Amino acid sequence: MAVGIIKWFQVEKGYGFITPAEGGKDVFIHVSELEKVNIVPVTREYLEGLRLEYEILTDIRGRKLAINVKVAD
Repeated sequence: MAVGIIKWFQVEKGYGFITPAEGGKDVFIHVSELEKVNIVPVTREYLEGLRLEYEILTDIRGRKLAINVKVAD
């Protein structure tokens, strides 16, 4: 699994981006992936800086999406 930190999250729109710990392009994260593991996006400040483990799914346009997320130890 990849590890990264939520760099930015727009609570009202329900999405944000993770900066991978190993470097490279940011990874898109949708609110539904957070809700699956009972992370409630109350405020931007609550989420930004949160360290996550995740798998990467590349969509048909070549964008990287975070799936199967969990809070990293």
